[in-house]
Amino acid sequence: MAPMSDMLDKDVQALKEWLGQAWRYLAQPSLTRFQRQEMRNQMRLADAKLRAGLQKIGIRPLKAALSSEARC
Repeated sequence: MAPMSDMLDKDVQALKEWLGQAWRYLAQPSLTRFQRQEMRNQMRLADAKLRAGLQKIGIRPLKAALSSEARC
């Protein structure tokens, strides 16, 4: 299960970094209205994936605690 956890952690980190870069990109005054809207749409998708990943990471410790309690 560790490789899957590492992969999820890396995906979450990559999404956080991408969203940070996307916010900096949006700050450029040269962007057209269309470019801004498209970037915000992509950011919404990335945010949804990030939230799902964070939720899975949050569930991991809970599952580990429940499985250890079941063994007792």
